[in-house]
Amino acid sequence: MTNRIRRFSTLALLALLLGSLAPGSAMALTPATGDPAATLYQTSRIVRIDLNTSTDLSAIGVEGYVDATFKLTMGSTVYGGTSGFGAWDIKMRLKGVGSYRSLPQKAALRLEFPNELQRAFGIKRMTLNNMIQDPSKVNEAIGYTLFREMGIAAPRTGYAEVWINGASYGLYLNVESIDKIALEKRSSGGGTTHLYEGRLGSEGNPLNANDAHYQVDVGSAINRADLQELIAASQAPASSWYARVSAVADLQQMTRYWAVDRYIGNWDGYTGSSISNYYLHSDSNGRFQMLPWGVDQIFGGGVEKRAPYSFGQPIGGLLFTQCLVVSTCRALYVQALRDVRDRASTLGLASTAATLHATLAPKIASDTKDETSPATSKAAQVAASGFILARPSKVNLWLAQLTRVTAPTISGTTGVGQVLSATSGAWSYGPTPKYSYQWFRCSTATQSASTTLPARCTIITGATKSLYTLKVADRGSYLRVRVTAAIPTSSLLWFSKPTVKVP
Repeated sequence: MTNRIRRFSTLALLALLLGSLAPGSAMALTPATGDPAATLYQTSRIVRIDLNTSTDLSAIGVEGYVDATFKLTMGSTVYGGTSGFGAWDIKMRLKGVGSYRSLPQKAALRLEFPNELQRAFGIKRMTLNNMIQDPSKVNEAIGYTLFREMGIAAPRTGYAEVWINGASYGLYLNVESIDKIALEKRSSGGGTTHLYEGRLGSEGNPLNANDAHYQVDVGSAINRADLQELIAASQAPASSWYARVSAVADLQQMTRYWAVDRYIGNWDGYTGSSISNYYLHSDSNGRFQMLPWGVDQIFGGGVEKRAPYSFGQPIGGLLFTQCLVVSTCRALYVQALRDVRDRASTLGLASTAATLHATLAPKIASDTKDETSPATSKAAQVAASGFILARPSKVNLWLAQLTRVTAPTISGTTGVGQVLSATSGAWSYGPTPKYSYQWFRCSTATQSASTTLPARCTIITGATKSLYTLKVADRGSYLRVRVTAAIPTSSLLWFSKPTVKVP
C-alpha cells in the first residue's frame, strides 16, 4: 500500500484568502456543501487519527495547547505523519465541561493546525468529541443533520478512531469546528464581523455584551457594538420588539433554529435553561444569525435523560422567550415548527439513526476507553429513534392545545387619572390565541394570580381593553384584570395579581 501525503497548494490557499476578502451584499449563512473537506464529514466513513506528544498526558488540560504530531489515514491515503520528515506539527489540548475527562481517560480533544501547508483538506481546527454524554453515539450527528436540512449553517460530522502515543482511545465524533475557514464556506457574500460563542449559560450574564458568557471567536474582542445593539433590541417593549430585533437579527433564520432546538429536545442549548452551546454570527452589516453547537444530549437521551421542554415553554435566552409573547415573531416560530415537523417526517431520521448505529457497532464494541457498554449504547439509540418517531404527533398536539404558562400582569402607577396597562400573559398554543380583557375592583389584596374570580371583586362595566384609566371610584380598591384566551375549540381565563391600593 502506497502512502501519499496530500497538501493544499499555495495557490489554493491564496484563493481561499482572496475569496474571504471579496465584496458582496450581506446575506444569510447557508450549510456548507461541495468543498474539499466534505469527504472528511461523512458519517458512513471512519478515519484513523494518530497523535503523538512528548508532554506528560496527565499534564495536558483545557487551558493551554501542547505540541503534538498528527497523522490522518483515510483508506489508502495518509495525510501527515507522527515522526520523521513527513510529521505534521500541531497543537493539542483537552476540551469539555460535563464531558471533560483527563488523559489517559477518554478525553475530548481540540486540535490546531498552525502550518497552512500541513492541513488535511484545508481545515485549521479539529474538534474530537468523546461522546461521553451521548451513549447512543449517533444523536449529535442526527441532530446536526436536521439543523442543516432546515437551512441552518450547522457543523458537519464524521467519525474517527483516535490513537495517542500508540494507544487506542476508541471512537470519536469529528465535529466541524466553526471558525473563519468554516464561515467562508457558508457565506453568501455577507462576510463576518463577529462570531460569538455563548458558553457559560445561566452562570454568566447574557444581557451584558462584555460578560464572559460571550467568547469572541472571530472579530474584535474590544468593539462589541453589534452585540450591544442586539441585546438592547432584545429588551425592547413588546410593542416595538419585533421591529427593533428584526433590524439586527434574521428572525426567519432564528425561529427555524429555535424550532429545531425544541423539536430535538435540546435542553442544553439556547432554548434551554442553561442558555449555552450556541453561536451568534454577525455579518458585515451587523445582522445576526444563530448557529448550534454541542447538541449531544437530545432526543430525550444523553447521560441525564431529561424530558424535553414544551414547544411553547418560555425557558431559554431572551430572544426566544420574548419571541414567544410577540405575536408576529411567535407566528414565525409556529410556522417553523410545522416546517421542521414536515421535513423531519420525510427524512427518516429514526431509521437513519438505527442504520448508523449498526455501522458503528463493531467500533463501539471494541472501544475499551468508553464508559458506555454496547448494550447501553444500542438501548440509547432505540430510545432516540422512538423519540424521533413520536415527535410529529407531539407537535400536532401542542398546536391544538391551549394551556396557561405565565399569568397576566399589570403595570403603571396607581393614582386617579393614571393609565394601567395589562399584558395577556403567556399561553402555550401554536397560533396566538385571541385575547379579551375585563377589569375588576377588589376590596382585598390576595397576592396570587387566580384562575377563578377572587373574593370581593366586582366587575368594572365597560373596562374591556388592555389599558385602563383609573377613576375616582377606584380609590381604596385593588385592581385586577381578567384575560380570556380563546382558540377555535376552547377558551381559558386567568386573573392577574392585584395592584397596590389606589390612593
